[in-house]
Amino acid sequence: MDGFRDTVDYCGFSDLSYKGLPYTWDNRREDSQNVKVRLDRGLADEAWLDMFGESSVTHVQTTESDHCAVLVHIPRSGSLQGGRRGKLFRYENMWQRHHLYNDTVTGDGMVGA
Repeated sequence: MDGFRDTVDYCGFSDLSYKGLPYTWDNRREDSQNVKVRLDRGLADEAWLDMFGESSVTHVQTTESDHCAVLVHIPRSGSLQGGRRGKLFRYENMWQRHHLYNDTVTGDGMVGA
């Protein structure tokens, strides 16, 4: 853990804080065996904060993993507005049932790769 903290300090990263659950990992055991900790974090350096300082991080509980999803919201502003509005991406759990899911995610199924 000291090595991680040293690296964060060396790189000049700041923790973006969060909204939502106070933990990002849950071992899903019962009673006194249950452990919940904040393992996953949103980090940024000063240059990133200058550009996207209004961003927020939210911990989102998932059913498929023992980790929460870490959602980073970056508001559109200034030069990021552009003339076109992009489509919002939403991950669907049902995609995991597709027979090519693992190949697609790992890149093994990429055309021309």
